Amino acid sequence: MTDGHGAIFDPEGLDHVELLRLISEVKRTSDFNPAKLRGKGAFVRSTDTPEGIRARDDLHNSAEADLFIPAGGRPDTMHEKNWNRFLKPNGDPSAKAIIEGANIFISAGARSRLEERGVLCVPGPSANKTGVICSSYEILAGLALTDEEFMEIKDQYVIELLDILRDRARSEARILLREHKLSAGTLTITDLSYRLSRAINALSDTISAMLTAEAPDLASDEDLKDLLLAYCPRILAERYGDRVVNRIPRSHQFALLAAYISSRILYKEGLGWVEPLIKVRTLHQVIRAYLTQEKRVVLLAREVRDSGIPDAEVVALILERAGRKALTVQELGLE
Repeated sequence: MTDGHGAIFDPEGLDHVELLRLISEVKRTSDFNPAKLRGKGAFVRSTDTPEGIRARDDLHNSAEADLFIPAGGRPDTMHEKNWNRFLKPNGDPSAKAIIEGANIFISAGARSRLEERGVLCVPGPSANKTGVICSSYEILAGLALTDEEFMEIKDQYVIELLDILRDRARSEARILLREHKLSAGTLTITDLSYRLSRAINALSDTISAMLTAEAPDLASDEDLKDLLLAYCPRILAERYGDRVVNRIPRSHQFALLAAYISSRILYKEGLGWVEPLIKVRTLHQVIRAYLTQEKRVVLLAREVRDSGIPDAEVVALILERAGRKALTVQELGLE
């Protein structure tokens, strides 16, 4: 691990208790206790010396790991002229995957060269998505609750929000890896990340425009009301659901619904499924049909699992994987 003040390296893995001490005591990386190091060649360096600066600046290249997470640093720290320093003497990359917690740590050209060498690169649009989502839930709580009300439920709100963020991150990873495998590796994770982001944003904008034009009353529209409350952490929906439905500005409600619906469809059905449908049916018809059949599939899968029939779990899984598509197309009269 590195920061502006130093670097720590241990091939046996850094001591987590000592790392937590640095955090709780607001210490620098160079304050890591060397007695907690275990592996051969492990070190703690301070940037107070030229040697320490060199160790800090090159550690991301030389430390072998399964995963490299740049979470800060100067723009284009890895670029077209130095990307090969990330390779070991035998030409293999020093890490199998790079999750770009810092948006611009790696230049586009360097990323392409690393991907050619087999590095799995997950760029900022995917790697940082949960941070943006987290901010939206902060805003939602601020719009719905007073400071005092929020503090009463804060601990549980945070627990439930973390579960939501893990689920969204898992959905993002699954579709990227699935589409990468289905392309036999011809589409990189970077290509797919940007393609997915564009698809979600485009569909979200279209849905938002539709909702704004139709101006539905969420209090009386059960499908949209249920979806809006499903977006919320459970404790917010249970205690203050009426406020979310009735007091949040409509423009904000529509923006949340648009983003939530578009990401649900893309994550569950994959890239390229919805576009042909909205060319032959209205967006309203497609979205309403999909939401209806989504609920239906949940009930059907539950009935199958409770039925006790042979291979009930397999049948339920097939329903969950393919049922929404098939039933939506059927309801739209396209088969």
